[in-house]
Amino acid sequence: MSEEKIHQEHDKGYKHLLQSKRAFMDLLKSFVKTDWVELIEEDDLVRVDKSFILQDFSGKEADIVYRSSIKGQDIIFYVLLELQSTVDYQMPWRLFQYMSEIWRDVLKNTLAEEAASKDYRLPAIIPLVLYNGSGAWTTVKSFREYQKGHELFGNALIDFNYSLINVKSYTEQDLLELATLMSGVFYLDQGNNKDEFVRRLRILFKDFNNLCLEDQRLLVGWVYNIGQRRIGQDINIDELIDTSEGGMTVVHALERIIENERVEGISEGEKKKAEEIARNMISINLDIPTIVKVTGLSEEEVIELMNQKN
Repeated sequence: MSEEKIHQEHDKGYKHLLQSKRAFMDLLKSFVKTDWVELIEEDDLVRVDKSFILQDFSGKEADIVYRSSIKGQDIIFYVLLELQSTVDYQMPWRLFQYMSEIWRDVLKNTLAEEAASKDYRLPAIIPLVLYNGSGAWTTVKSFREYQKGHELFGNALIDFNYSLINVKSYTEQDLLELATLMSGVFYLDQGNNKDEFVRRLRILFKDFNNLCLEDQRLLVGWVYNIGQRRIGQDINIDELIDTSEGGMTVVHALERIIENERVEGISEGEKKKAEEIARNMISINLDIPTIVKVTGLSEEEVIELMNQKN
C-alpha cells in the first residue's frame, strides 16, 4: 500500500470516527490507562473544529482536538493521527510546536486583562499520538530526551511526555477481550490484506449485537470507509447496513467484492432499491453525505426521504 493510500485511509477513517465524542471517550478509556481518564464525562467534551497542523508538516498527519474540564480545570486533548508507515524521530519537536500553537490561539482569544492576571493559567494540553504503522515505535516519548545534555541538566529543561497508542502493538486476543468500539476498529485495522480483513470481520461481528446501537452505527461507518479503500471497490451497502444477523452480511458483501461481482449502472428498480437502502441508513442516523455517496441519490432526494420518515 502506497504512502498516499495510507494517508487517505487513515485520515478518512480515524479522523471521521473520532469526531464522535463517544468514539473519542472509548479511545481514552480503552487505551489511555491513567486515573484522570475516569474523571472525564462525555457530555463535557467539546470538539474544537480547527486543525493546528503547521505548514512545515502538512500532509504528514491529521489531528483531532477536544476541550473538557476536570474538577473545574481546563484541559485540551491534542490527538495526532500519525499517517506514516515509518517512525518519525521528530515527533517530540512537532508536538511541541503544535502545543505552542494551541496556547498561542488560546491567548489570542483571551481578554488581555484576564491573561495578565496573577491567577491566570494556560489550559493543560494532553498530547496523544495514534500510530498504525507496521514498524515498532522507537522515537523518544519525552521532550527532555530530545534535547542534548538532558542527563546533565535535568529539570532545567523544558519537558513533557506524550502518550502513544500503537494500533499494531496489541494482540488479537487483547483486542477481542476488550470488546469495545475502538478495540474493534483496531482489530480490523490490523487486517492488512483482503482475506485477513474479511477473516477478522467474520470473528468480530459474531458479537456485533453486544455493542450498543450507536457503537454499531460507528463501526459500520468505519467498515464502509476503510473496507472500501482496503479492498479497492465499492461496497454493497444494501447488505453492509443490514446487521439483523449480527453483522455477517457485512462479510458476505465484502466477499462478493473480492470475487469482482459488481453491478454497474442504475435502473428504475435499482433506484427504488437505493431509496430503501437510504431509508435503512437514515434509521441508523448516518449522515447525508455518506448516504448520498453510497446510494447515488441526490442530496435533495435523501432529504425528502428524511422528511417522509419524520
